[in-house]
Amino acid sequence: MGLDLILVMGLVGIIAEVNKDRQQDLRHLKEFLKALVTEFHNKIFAHQAFILMVHVRVNHYLQLKSSVPLQVFHE
Repeated sequence: MGLDLILVMGLVGIIAEVNKDRQQDLRHLKEFLKALVTEFHNKIFAHQAFILMVHVRVNHYLQLKSSVPLQVFHE
């Protein structure tokens, strides 16, 4: 998340230098972009957690069906 946020903040900073008279609008834009990036990353992390949960459950099922020890898949 850090790199994306730095890029967004840099873009907002450049816009702020060009449009100093519109600082209030830019503050709202900055808050909106920060919230958007945060929401995007939250959805990615939720998706990765779901995939990991499915891998663990599949491995557990396979362990029950065979004598193979439980192993977690890693991406």
